[in-house]
Amino acid sequence: MTLNKNFSIHCPVQYNPFVFSKSNNTKFQNLTVMPCGRYWFRESFRDSFIALSVIGSRYNISNIWDSYRYDGYGAGAGLSFGWTYPMAPRWNFEWEVGVAGYGPVMTNSSIRKPVISSAMNTGGISFHIRWR
Repeated sequence: MTLNKNFSIHCPVQYNPFVFSKSNNTKFQNLTVMPCGRYWFRESFRDSFIALSVIGSRYNISNIWDSYRYDGYGAGAGLSFGWTYPMAPRWNFEWEVGVAGYGPVMTNSSIRKPVISSAMNTGGISFHIRWR
């Protein structure tokens, strides 16, 4: 959503409800919200931007990478750079790369706690429709 000529906000939400095996308790479940503020060097939704974001997540992951269960809440912040290419009057193609730091906020003490990461490479490609 555009706030003015050079600033916009963006709020992607990610939800994974996957339970792969109930008998083996294999699951990958999370709800993650990543609101960010973007500064556009030219004007909103044109050319390049930098973004500052915060990350909040609720996760429950087990038996995916190892035999442990990771269950809890996580938080973090990130900085990214991206570029938008107009495809049509209301459609854009966008790419974005960045760095984020995140860690557990609250975890179940009987479950293995995830390792705190100080830097994680992030990236994405997306299509957007603009409503004006």
